[in-house]
Amino acid sequence: GLPAGGARHRLSHSVSLDWRASLCRQARPSAQSLRAPRGARRRLRLASNNSFFGVVSAQRFPSRPSARLALLGAALFVWVGLLTPAPGHAQDETATTRIEFLKYGSMATTVALSEDGQYVAIGTRNVPGRGSQVVLWNRFMQERVQSASFPTNRAPTVAFDSAGTRLAIAPRQSNVRLWHLDDGGSTTPRSSPPAARDVTFGRQGVLGVGTPAPQSGVRVWPDGPEAAPSVLPTGTAVQSLSFARTTPTVAFPSGPTQVTVWNYRFNTTKRFDTFEQCSGTVRRVALSPSADAVHVITERRASCDPDYLCTLNAKSGALMTRVRRKNVSNLEPLSEGRVAFSRGRYVYTLDLATRQEEIVFHSDNDIKDLSYADGELAIANSDVVILDL
Repeated sequence: GLPAGGARHRLSHSVSLDWRASLCRQARPSAQSLRAPRGARRRLRLASNNSFFGVVSAQRFPSRPSARLALLGAALFVWVGLLTPAPGHAQDETATTRIEFLKYGSMATTVALSEDGQYVAIGTRNVPGRGSQVVLWNRFMQERVQSASFPTNRAPTVAFDSAGTRLAIAPRQSNVRLWHLDDGGSTTPRSSPPAARDVTFGRQGVLGVGTPAPQSGVRVWPDGPEAAPSVLPTGTAVQSLSFARTTPTVAFPSGPTQVTVWNYRFNTTKRFDTFEQCSGTVRRVALSPSADAVHVITERRASCDPDYLCTLNAKSGALMTRVRRKNVSNLEPLSEGRVAFSRGRYVYTLDLATRQEEIVFHSDNDIKDLSYADGELAIANSDVVILDL
């Protein structure tokens, strides 16, 4: 049997983006929408491994035919067998999707994957006698490198810099910590605020932190964590940050229906009101790799209304695309025109140009966090799963 957080499906089919405003639809896709394409199904095999690390391979096998087709197939097999010489050996089965499954004793709710894929950091809660914990795992060596415990029972936010040499940890009731992976040391950035809501890195290892009240705003360390940070107050808690990969730019929610794009080098800002384009409260923001577009998830107040996943022009704020879905969360850009997000127990990828959706993962537990690096998507769903996209 599969583990509690194991994969169920990876389906390659389009999902309709049409919604009827007068109807409430459940967050979980219907049985019809989850039906595999005719003539194929997938089975999952979990490596018999009692250690922290295991590998699952998802493979494609023929589906069970009807009785009439089975008889016809058997007759055809015998006829072809009489005409065709027996092969010297059976053809090896080839895995179509590679999945790594990291089993952990407590509930994994945050995850970060290093740019080169060597390390994965896991933030957990419900740790017996410890509250929460962060574990750093070396995937290449298959060993735990470092861990730390925190008294609060809310998992810290974690993020790697682009060089893969530092791990930032933002506990809910203490200052941000930086783990230096080369020597195992730990430092605290200058003027680090307590109880940071989000932490992430930008280009050239620039650290950024979103802070709650009474110090609501964003802090960025463009000259290194030992120097004084640049601070932009917002008036509301900042719980989502996203850096551009090529420019000194960071985007974040700066109000219930407002998104700010801040150039921290020149201290210039652009603010967009998302109410008209994406009605609802801004929950999550993500910049495209080129920083030409801002992806926004908004939450509608009425339980019957869908959430919005919108893409805005980062210069003008003009609406580029808009998709309506229930319970959208955990937005992660994959490329310039492709994103991943979760809804309940499902992970999707979406092509923004064609609006084609694909369910790439179905979990037994709700999806808590996503992290993407170099073609791989890490998923925190109480355990941690890594998909090769």
